[in-house]
Amino acid sequence: MIFFLGCLSILQIFCLPGIALKNVFKLDGTLLFNIIKIIIISLLVNYLLITLLIYLKIYTKEVLLFIIALELIFIIVNLDYGKRKLNIDVSINLVITTFIFILIIFALFKNTGNVFYSWDAVVSFNEWAINFSNSIYPSGMVRAELIPKLWSITYLITSSEIEFFAKFTTVIYPILILLVCLDEILVNKRPSNYIKLFLFCLYFYYQRNFILTGYVDTALVAIVTVFFYLLNQKSNYKIQYLQATTILVSLGIKVSGLFTLFYFLLLKKNSLFIKLVILVISLLYFIALYFNSFNNFFGSNIFNEMGQLDSFNLKNKILYSLGLLKENNLFYFFITSLFGLLIDKTRRILFTFIFPVIIYWMLFLSYDIRNMLFAIPAIIIVNSILIEKVLLNIKLLSNFYFKILNFKKPNIISLKFNFKIIYSLIFSLLIFFSIIFDNEKLKIYDLQIKNEMRGNKILNYEILKLLNENKINKDNFVTDFQLIFYTPMFREFFNWNDNYLDHNKKNFEKYDYFLIYGHQDNVRDFINNKIINKELKIIREVNNFILAGKN
Repeated sequence: MIFFLGCLSILQIFCLPGIALKNVFKLDGTLLFNIIKIIIISLLVNYLLITLLIYLKIYTKEVLLFIIALELIFIIVNLDYGKRKLNIDVSINLVITTFIFILIIFALFKNTGNVFYSWDAVVSFNEWAINFSNSIYPSGMVRAELIPKLWSITYLITSSEIEFFAKFTTVIYPILILLVCLDEILVNKRPSNYIKLFLFCLYFYYQRNFILTGYVDTALVAIVTVFFYLLNQKSNYKIQYLQATTILVSLGIKVSGLFTLFYFLLLKKNSLFIKLVILVISLLYFIALYFNSFNNFFGSNIFNEMGQLDSFNLKNKILYSLGLLKENNLFYFFITSLFGLLIDKTRRILFTFIFPVIIYWMLFLSYDIRNMLFAIPAIIIVNSILIEKVLLNIKLLSNFYFKILNFKKPNIISLKFNFKIIYSLIFSLLIFFSIIFDNEKLKIYDLQIKNEMRGNKILNYEILKLLNENKINKDNFVTDFQLIFYTPMFREFFNWNDNYLDHNKKNFEKYDYFLIYGHQDNVRDFINNKIINKELKIIREVNNFILAGKN
């Protein structure tokens, strides 16, 4: 039953509200355009719905399932059960479509049956999601709420013990980017669209260890990509309202979404009325955020959470930021985009989006590269247009390029789809897997994978072994690795107050065992001296983790 409800919760997050309301934004578009539209609408509707239900104190499993049932009834009654015929032509676009399909399958495979294991995703966003599922606004919350509220749907409908379904939602955002790229390629065979897909794949490769961690920055990158994608659609008031929807979703993910709002307001072609509406809604949103969770929004520490502004030096700050870009293989993405100043089409994006974002990041948030990633879609757009310009000015290359793009052998494959059979098959598979994955199996596997993925599997079992041998206890063990306190097998042994090594702890002599991940020099020096004096030994050293204990 948990598996069935978990799948239902994912459908609710990304599909059901958008399908039920898709006629509100009735727009002529491709299948992929409509899928993207449904996802964006669903994200915003769920966010508003959860916020309202929590405010009314009726955010319960029964109420949410009743709303989902109403949506499903409405969708089933209005669903198109007709037959479709699909003719597949052999072309470069078939190769691209197949390639993207393989990438999507790979991403789904990598993220299925996974749990949160990275710092903020575990300690902050996931904990807030569990709180929201209990209709509680988390204390000390200093982030926007959309992602935790969406995750809370999976916990409310299933169980706060099971993370698979909340974690699975993270795969949708890179998939959303791929769908945007594919739709642009299929609709318009411009070289820049193929180049854009290549650059996004390059970005995915460089950020492969980050994009599925549960950090909300990937979601923001996806929504910003959709925002610029919608700006390229034929402009009318419905498209502009859909653009405004992406702005609200981006603001709900991170405050940095403000840059999409500023860009939208500066566009001359957009309706003044729609600009005014989105501006008022955004203002009301920030007022609501301030009173609900952003208690320090106007405080002096809002941009100094990690102490990054201590001893501020502009030159050092810029050099450090550029160094971060180099370390993460994003330096040349940014530098080459600067040549966009030479082209009218890209100059506006640079001045009104990329430059403000990069300056904002360098001055205030450059303690981590993830805080600038939402500029990547704009940087990739500029680079793709630049590379296209270069290719088209080299005659030999441009002729070869367009021959490949225009190659087509029609009607080699013809497929017929009966949607009644497809819908029945999907429902049957859902029931089948719900029977296979019974509740107890899911809970046991969830527990096992949390114990193995949070931190380092080898060290986790080494600590457990020492606990079982009665060598480690809460009085003689200290660590600076917070995820220990969120790893199920350690919860009954360690607690934050007794065993967390913060900057205020001075008396290291009372501890016999240390798990060190951070780089506090005084602790490292203490351990090194103890090892030299043969009072301590390194039990394990893996991936920057050091487990040291009595010799």
